[in-house]
Amino acid sequence: MVLLVNSVSRNEGKLRYALNGVSNVDLETPLKLAEYYGVGDKVFHYNLMSDEPPSNLKNLNIKDHK
Repeated sequence: MVLLVNSVSRNEGKLRYALNGVSNVDLETPLKLAEYYGVGDKVFHYNLMSDEPPSNLKNLNIKDHK
């Protein structure tokens, strides 16, 4: 079972939304294009979010996948 909890916080003056404490930044290369050319694992990493939310959702984990 996966438990998802959404949260909202401000980071560098920007409003950030997250699931289980993880917020993503848009990539320079679209994921589908990277997967098509076989370099998806160089621009995107799976399994960054756990099945359980962290105990402290105030610490936002921003991932840019680089």
